[in-house]
Amino acid sequence: MIYPSRIKDLRTTLADILYPRNCHICSKIIRDRINAFDENLCLECVNDMKKAAPMVSPTRIDTPYNKLAACYNYKGPVRELIHKFKYENRPYLARSIARLMLKAINPTLFEKIDCLLPVPLHQARAREREFNQSERIARELSFYFKKPVSLTLKKIRNTPSQTTFKENKRYSNLKNAFAVTDEKAILDKYVLIIDDVITTKATVTEASRVLKNAGAKTIHILAFAKG
Repeated sequence: MIYPSRIKDLRTTLADILYPRNCHICSKIIRDRINAFDENLCLECVNDMKKAAPMVSPTRIDTPYNKLAACYNYKGPVRELIHKFKYENRPYLARSIARLMLKAINPTLFEKIDCLLPVPLHQARAREREFNQSERIARELSFYFKKPVSLTLKKIRNTPSQTTFKENKRYSNLKNAFAVTDEKAILDKYVLIIDDVITTKATVTEASRVLKNAGAKTIHILAFAKG
């Protein structure tokens, strides 16, 4: 007797042979589930990803967020994955990135959140890129946390890229760049800000300040990578 699960395995194996998938980082063929992290990434590349430091609390009492966690260091395969995701128009990689984030952290740290809030893009930048990478990641994570994604934080000023500024200028570049459109949506709420890459923390700090001033009770930050 051939069991249904066995038939499913045979179909999957046949599909891997006839329609081999390639890892989006190294481009090697993923021929079976043994060497695959998921449908987009091979285990070899994932195992080469270096985890960042665990969640930290800010040392300054005037910091507007409560805790910050970045999952991986922005190097090697992590950097390559982000580049493919953001700049080669592969929004479907958000699912793999969300899975990697859940693999790297203890998800129970965020069980009490009320909503996930992605770092917003200005409308002009969103049209140029065709999607907001942080929002895509947040929507994938929302399936796990079973919490809604809030888009009440908007970027109202189209600032130059942060990469063009030295660290001490990045904070002033973002002054008055964000606004909350619906304060009731975050009033007394536990908000989890989602970002793809954090470097100087200027963006998430300014976003947190605006949210805190609008009434958010607790703000944690979760990023895929730390530069």
